[in-house]
Amino acid sequence: MNPYIIPVFISHQGCPQKCVFCNQPNITGQDISPITAKWVASTIEEGLSRKRKAQRTETQVAFYGGTFTGLDTALQEETLSVVLPFWEEKKVHSVRLSTRPDYINTEKITLLRKYPVKTVELGIQSMNDGVLARAQRGHTSRDNLRAVQMLREAGFQVGAQIMIGLPGEDRREILSALEPLFALKPDFMRIYPTLVLKGTALADLYQKGEYQPLTLQEAVEICRDIFILGRERGITVIRMGLQADAGLEKNLIAGPYHPAFGQIVRAEVLKNDLIKKLEPFRGSDEVGIWIAPSAVSMLTGFKKRVLVDLQKKSAIRSLKVLTDQSLGREDFHVTRG
Repeated sequence: MNPYIIPVFISHQGCPQKCVFCNQPNITGQDISPITAKWVASTIEEGLSRKRKAQRTETQVAFYGGTFTGLDTALQEETLSVVLPFWEEKKVHSVRLSTRPDYINTEKITLLRKYPVKTVELGIQSMNDGVLARAQRGHTSRDNLRAVQMLREAGFQVGAQIMIGLPGEDRREILSALEPLFALKPDFMRIYPTLVLKGTALADLYQKGEYQPLTLQEAVEICRDIFILGRERGITVIRMGLQADAGLEKNLIAGPYHPAFGQIVRAEVLKNDLIKKLEPFRGSDEVGIWIAPSAVSMLTGFKKRVLVDLQKKSAIRSLKVLTDQSLGREDFHVTRG
């Protein structure tokens, strides 16, 4: 079961540089303020107060938005120490943090293992060194692989954050470039299409005509293919697209943004799976698609685009959407008539 997350936003803190796409306050809606033990404790207390008694058995404190292991060592220790009383009282069960691949080494891993850190998310972004350089990331694809391997060997759950549509990226080579990363089997992925936000170097490039973002359809198709490739290797995609937020939308200049981006991609994945499953029924009069109630909108939403496409491609006269409570959100089966 997914944990109940208490987010602690440390926007851009610990980051050694500013990437071309980055404007953390605009993405998170959080100001860059100094991290204090009192602030971290109050944020955890507030998060616990919102948790319903029946909601999710595991509670996880998540440090998002910065490079946690890039913080001063004493500040890392102080911040993680704040979590300990909550952990000892079993109000919090683990810690999740985000960091850069080049800020993972033996010393930093040793520090993290002193505390209840369970999950480390790495800002991989790309496996193409030229793309990483243009994005001013300051690390290489080799750093990406080394960090994933070290963390997995140390027993951490490892997440990989991927960005698509970065400057200089060859869209035809994205999947092949990701193969070395997938071979190490990170536990999960987040996939973010690159957006052009106010106050970023990317905005300057866009306004000069030197950068063209992906279209929404291109981003959906690339994410669909990464999702399917990851699934084949047992890697779960936990998020696609940035969370809808008024601050983000206010600062968005261009790019493949949609408030339901992840839902659209999952609908495309489902369509891809169903096309194969419906092939033996091609030309039938009536076929039923059985799906979990919570997943019905993936077929019937977006002006029934997925259902209409399926009907055209399968040449089936009538497709009925039926529900089965026993099915998981990603599961389905089809029947004739």
